[in-house]
Amino acid sequence: MNRTSVAAASALLVALFAVVTALFAVFRPEVGTEAARGVEIQRDVERQTQALLVHMVLYQRYAEKAHDAAEADNWPLATFYAGEIQQNTERLINGGITNEGIDISEIAAEVALPRAQRLRAAARSGDRARFDSTYALMLDGCNACHKRSGHRFVQIQTPAGPGAYPSQSFAPISGLRPE
Repeated sequence: MNRTSVAAASALLVALFAVVTALFAVFRPEVGTEAARGVEIQRDVERQTQALLVHMVLYQRYAEKAHDAAEADNWPLATFYAGEIQQNTERLINGGITNEGIDISEIAAEVALPRAQRLRAAARSGDRARFDSTYALMLDGCNACHKRSGHRFVQIQTPAGPGAYPSQSFAPISGLRPE
């Protein structure tokens, strides 16, 4: 082999090594340290905890507003908030949320969704007795979920009086029907 061939072969090997190195840098498998994996797990727990908190705040707010609307015989508004409860439940189920090893999304699918659907139908009917009994059943489901998830100390009850929503009127609008 002459000197030119050796130089060409060496240059080709260097170029090939550079290409392989570049490809590895771009497509290298994610190999994090144990500490990095621990940080990512902690971030996921925090994200799920925050998402769960948002769902619980929305449940409570929508439930109180549905109750206040029913108290005012405003069935289109009660139906709207019952629908928001159902949609919040569906988002919780689709979120795949766990908390302290407990699958909250699974409990929501089993306990909350059927009750939310029944509450929406009861609100649509405009039948106060049906709404009240279905509302009580929904709240019983809230407390059952809290018990199953280790949060038995969180007890939900029917509001004792009008909610604290001074910026919203719950009075019915003449001629509106539930959707």
